[in-house]
Amino acid sequence: MLTKKKKIFMLVGMILLLAATAYLNFALAAKADDADDDLIPTGNFFTQARSEKAQSRSEELAILDAIIATEGAEFEQQRQDAMDQKLRFAQIMEQETAIEHILKSKGYEEVVVTISMTTNKANVIIKLDELTREDSVIIFNTVLEQTDIDPDNVHIIKV
Repeated sequence: MLTKKKKIFMLVGMILLLAATAYLNFALAAKADDADDDLIPTGNFFTQARSEKAQSRSEELAILDAIIATEGAEFEQQRQDAMDQKLRFAQIMEQETAIEHILKSKGYEEVVVTISMTTNKANVIIKLDELTREDSVIIFNTVLEQTDIDPDNVHIIKV
């Protein structure tokens, strides 16, 4: 049986790991925005981005599950917070998938969408030779139809 101090230490550690994972997930997606378009190899980029996103999400969900599984009445609030985060996380994953599928159905070959849990920002990483005004309108409208994210917080990253 874990002592109260060990439980608190373990819970704080899991929360910090969750925050770090979420930050890295968003930072990696934002880094693609800063890179020079000629330097990004598109062949494996989208496969790798999807894989890293799935791995990061699995780790984040595992941490939330561990917090939810923590026993003791003194951790009721942390368990409830973790359940709320997990629900929000599921909603975000559903929105990302919907946006990706809708954009693919509109003819865009490769798309990866990341939505931040903490900053209410979205990155749409999309394979395009040229980002036209029409493309921007289609992408923005799709994101806005599926989320409540402010248009100023939607970033289109052409790869």
